[in-house]
Amino acid sequence: MTEHFEITLKTRVADILRYYPELEECLIRLSPSFYRLRNPLLRNTVATMTTIQQAAMVAGIPAVYVLQKLRKAAGLSSPLEVNEAISPYLSECPSWMESITTWNDLDIRAFLNEGKVPLTTVLTYSDELKPKQALRLINDFLPVPVLDLLHEKGFLIWAERENDLYYAYICREI
Repeated sequence: MTEHFEITLKTRVADILRYYPELEECLIRLSPSFYRLRNPLLRNTVATMTTIQQAAMVAGIPAVYVLQKLRKAAGLSSPLEVNEAISPYLSECPSWMESITTWNDLDIRAFLNEGKVPLTTVLTYSDELKPKQALRLINDFLPVPVLDLLHEKGFLIWAERENDLYYAYICREI
């Protein structure tokens, strides 16, 4: 592409692929998780709200490494950013979890395997939460963009990893 476009940790995946379509293969080589970018529905929805930093967390790859690979493949100089954020959701179990009396499980792997976006379902289930209830998302990666969106809406969020699965607990209030 003749026009210069900067790639940072905050750059959205869809924007990168619009300016540098050849970077799709670079992303897929970095992680099989990025293979889903070939699905037009996911590319036109999830990729428009997912930053490189979030995508790296989903793939379990250091964000700075992804940034360096993409910038190099795009012919850009070394990264402008070197600080990598660790997901705030993967932390010690917060005290508010002790107040949770019930939770509903929502396994979003089936949605993604069928090429569907679970966002609307997750938002609907989250909006229906009562005090001391939680929604527990189950997935094979941490769905950081969805969790960030819910966090911005005021939900309490905590996640843990057990073996190859991530469990993200979403609570409206205690």
